[in-house]
Amino acid sequence: MLVEKINKQYDATLILAELEQFEKKYCWSEIKPLASSFAVTSRDGTTTDGNKPFIGDETEFKMLELYNGSYISQVINDLNISYGRIRFLKLKPGYIMKIHYDPSVRYHIPITTNLHCGFLDEELYSYTMPELGRLYKLNATNFHTAFNCSRHEDRIHLVIVEAY
Repeated sequence: MLVEKINKQYDATLILAELEQFEKKYCWSEIKPLASSFAVTSRDGTTTDGNKPFIGDETEFKMLELYNGSYISQVINDLNISYGRIRFLKLKPGYIMKIHYDPSVRYHIPITTNLHCGFLDEELYSYTMPELGRLYKLNATNFHTAFNCSRHEDRIHLVIVEAY
């Protein structure tokens, strides 16, 4: 199964409010047209290099100092997993990611979403993450794609890469 619902719930409204405050400090980084990321971790704890593609030792990543004492950092600590890159991923309306696989599991917490967002596996089974603030485990080592087929609404997830 590509997506597993985990029995952990967080306050998506509070996470979004903090994200909006942090957006005053630095900007979203474009990944591709209609998709962007906002770093939570970096390799040195001060830059936003967590937005860039990365292959290597995920355990090098540390929480950005900006998040010290935040609710977002409490959420990350509560997960009690060995993490690498953590970032917010935004898919604009109409975005469909290319099919791919990743080297490790990804954990997602939907912050904003809509009925037209989801994932497809290589068999074209569709999965959603409909509950805001709910923790979901994505078996990203299998082929998959993500999409936002909404006409007007962004999809924002807090995405935690399990260190590998």
